[in-house]
Amino acid sequence: MTVDLSSTDFQKLVGILSGLEEWGSVSGRISLVADALQGSPRRKDVLGSLNLDGMPRETAGRAVRQLAGFGHVTPNQEALGVLVNHILGITGDEQGDFLRGLCETYALDKPIAKLQDISTWKETPNEGKLREESIIGENVLRDVMMLELALQAARGVLLIQTQTQKGSGFLVADNLVMTNYHVLVSQYEAEASEYRFNFQLNAAGQFDSLNCTTALPQKGGLFYASRGLDYAVTELQPIPESARPQRLKMQRIVPKERERVIIIQHPFGQYKKIAMQNNFVSHYDAPWLRYTTSTEKGSSGSPVFNEAYEVVAIHHGANEFKDPTTQKPYIRNEGASIAAVLADLQAKAPEIYQHIMKS
Repeated sequence: MTVDLSSTDFQKLVGILSGLEEWGSVSGRISLVADALQGSPRRKDVLGSLNLDGMPRETAGRAVRQLAGFGHVTPNQEALGVLVNHILGITGDEQGDFLRGLCETYALDKPIAKLQDISTWKETPNEGKLREESIIGENVLRDVMMLELALQAARGVLLIQTQTQKGSGFLVADNLVMTNYHVLVSQYEAEASEYRFNFQLNAAGQFDSLNCTTALPQKGGLFYASRGLDYAVTELQPIPESARPQRLKMQRIVPKERERVIIIQHPFGQYKKIAMQNNFVSHYDAPWLRYTTSTEKGSSGSPVFNEAYEVVAIHHGANEFKDPTTQKPYIRNEGASIAAVLADLQAKAPEIYQHIMKS
């Protein structure tokens, strides 16, 4: 969940953080955040997502924004809440009151799914009358084959390293990769970039073997980009059959509201990750599909999957909306629907469209 701090609360928290003695150096910042996250199962993920180089106030603002968008690091705490609670012990009374107020106002210590406490109830279960098992809340039972489908789909997702940034992409035909226009704005940019398959950790927590390749030269390779739909398709050097990753299947059907969408991505250009929780479709405003699935900088160009692991959209960023009644802002991630992308390719880049359809 994204924590939407007010401008006033954001600036005051940044001021407190940047004024700490520990925040005066890069090593001090790392130690402060690492200490705050001690014992958290997502400690490495959070530390890896933060860029703590720069001036104190600049890095404090960036860290607060990134932690506010990270979500829960334990079942009961937001990433930002962990940091706020940690610095409570090294600040004065006035600042402490403000920090405690943040935790209450923004529910930084609120569980993901609050359970009613029944530990003090005097009643005991009816012995000998054990009832049938129950679905409690949402039915989250899924076929185990979905794990296999996820692993197969993940093989078609890659990291793209351009001359200036990192993004994500996915294989849509034997040698065709799709990503965002704002990742590859031209064929020249595509040719100057590196494409890294299998940049991920295996079951042993170790780095897998990396397969790198480049795009075909401008004279011989296919390329098309749409600024309006924010997508680009480029042709890679032939990938050997033995190393060829999974080509992803695209689906023109748009998921309905409250259906789940899953994103496999390279957030911050790091090891491949999958977002498959708190991932509901919010709404569809053609051609944009909007959802709550977590992403980060570097996730641009990732495939957005339905639960059959068919690509239904290409992720490109987030947008802010306002509740028409309360005017409260809220954020949704979004991507262009594959239905719109394929229609655009069919009309404007038929050679690429036919190549994708044949595959």
